[in-house]
Amino acid sequence: MHEWSLAQQVRELVLEQAREHALSSVRRVTLEVGALSCVEPGNLQFAVKECLQNSIAAPATVRVLTKSGTVRCHHCNKTFEVDDMYQTCAHCDQYGFTIVDGKDMLITGIEGA
Repeated sequence: MHEWSLAQQVRELVLEQAREHALSSVRRVTLEVGALSCVEPGNLQFAVKECLQNSIAAPATVRVLTKSGTVRCHHCNKTFEVDDMYQTCAHCDQYGFTIVDGKDMLITGIEGA
């Protein structure tokens, strides 16, 4: 489960940003995960919450939002949104596409005091 290694990186980045902005506590961490990233949002949320223990971010609420993926069809060359890799083209109903967006994971918000 690679969510643990991602969660450890999130912890490092959150604590680094907290130091840079002189925060004494972190109340909320918001992440955005692409639907095609192979990251399970529930597992990531749990892992991040666990990794934040024993830090100024321990009481933080962790939100993981999912962003649809965008792909380009190999047959009709049109782009469309997908939530997984096993869909047919929304325009020509064929299989086979290239991922344009949706494989990333971002920290979109860190709130604290």
